[in-house]
Amino acid sequence: MEPQANVGSPPAGQDAAPRFAGRRLLVVEDDPDAIRQLTFRLTRLGFSVDAAENAVQGQSLAMRPDYDAIILDLILPDGNGEEICAALRAAGIDTPNSGERFPWPIWSVKRA
Repeated sequence: MEPQANVGSPPAGQDAAPRFAGRRLLVVEDDPDAIRQLTFRLTRLGFSVDAAENAVQGQSLAMRPDYDAIILDLILPDGNGEEICAALRAAGIDTPNSGERFPWPIWSVKRA
């Protein structure tokens, strides 16, 4: 599937700041195509996106306190998203600087 040119951008002729400028996301996903699609769409909305392709790398990056959210695949080649969540919770990484509850969308896609 080709990226859509207008995802996350303002209507033609309008100069608007991206809706989520200044927000940081971490995507932990082992499928390079999914990483490319998510990164493309999320950066068009203004997010700054870091990506990890495995559980070890994802958990290491997630320990940084500057993410607003994590999009986390459940099935990774070297672990799973639930283990990463448990490790982050045990380390006290569940609240961003704003004091709000840390949103962690978790997803898993299995191709047929």
